[in-house]
Amino acid sequence: MYIVNAVDSFCDMKLASTTGNGEKKLYLSLTDSLDFAQNYLGINIANGSNIYKYNDEVRARTIGYTGFIRKSNLLDVFTRSAAEYTNTTKYRTDLNALRTSNQNFLDTMDDIAHFQIDCSVSQGRIYIGSSDYNWFAIPAFCIPRESQVRVTNLNNSREIEFEILY
Repeated sequence: MYIVNAVDSFCDMKLASTTGNGEKKLYLSLTDSLDFAQNYLGINIANGSNIYKYNDEVRARTIGYTGFIRKSNLLDVFTRSAAEYTNTTKYRTDLNALRTSNQNFLDTMDDIAHFQIDCSVSQGRIYIGSSDYNWFAIPAFCIPRESQVRVTNLNNSREIEFEILY
């Protein structure tokens, strides 16, 4: 299990004091990256196995790994963070639009939302992301500098649970 801080560049809710748009990827610290790559994804960074270059970015080959998030988790986070959607001085994001979008996602979501995992490697860090629609619920519901995301490989399998802690 890994717990990753939800920084502003990851979250849809952008702090007023920042200017970036964000890449919607979670990144692990240098210390955690090697262990995560080897023990969760079976990637050996040391000898370069499963590492390839794509559009000038080094990526870790994670074919077959899926992630998921539970509706109950998103609903809990959405309910507990209700006051954040009214704090127009703290955030530069259109909070009404974000709240509506998140509510619509919850209304149509199944109990579990799956997505394919894509990882990239940069300066010894693993960046976890996905291009799948369901992945983007995680940054949409996270609060920058307050939320954390717990990443758990269930039974040492190719299925990884993502849970927002708030």
